[in-house]
Amino acid sequence: MILLTTLQGERFVLNCDEILRVLRVPDTVVELKSGKRFYVSEAPGEVIIRVGLWRRACNVPIGLADTSGEVIDPWGTRTP
Repeated sequence: MILLTTLQGERFVLNCDEILRVLRVPDTVVELKSGKRFYVSEAPGEVIIRVGLWRRACNVPIGLADTSGEVIDPWGTRTP
């Protein structure tokens, strides 16, 4: 699940397993497998980063620390 923002400024959570593709035409469009589209304010690269962070967070066994010292935040922000 990732947190995104609509073009109107409303934040919502999206199941990233349902994403088919992310386009930039000129706004960022997240297209789901169902065909539904969401127009979001985040750039395509930021959507990809958030999906990667979420998947990484889901695959890290509980109790294992990130050796880089970075806190994994599936909502799209990173803290040292």
